[in-house]
Amino acid sequence: MRAQGERIRAEQKAVRGNLYSLSVLIRAMVWACHPPSYETAFPDDAEKPKDMTDDEIYATIRALNAAMGGKEVD
Repeated sequence: MRAQGERIRAEQKAVRGNLYSLSVLIRAMVWACHPPSYETAFPDDAEKPKDMTDDEIYATIRALNAAMGGKEVD
């Protein structure tokens, strides 16, 4: 019961945060001549993943291969 109560409180807190963000965005759009850009309103969505180097790609492939039980062949 405690865990479910904590989960419900966390969901309510997230909903309140989303409502506040939405109200701030609506206020900015109502009182501004031009609405803010999508990237300005939602900066987390605008971030692009960084490009991986060849060594990082190779290390990731080796880790996936090992995780799936593959063998390295030289």
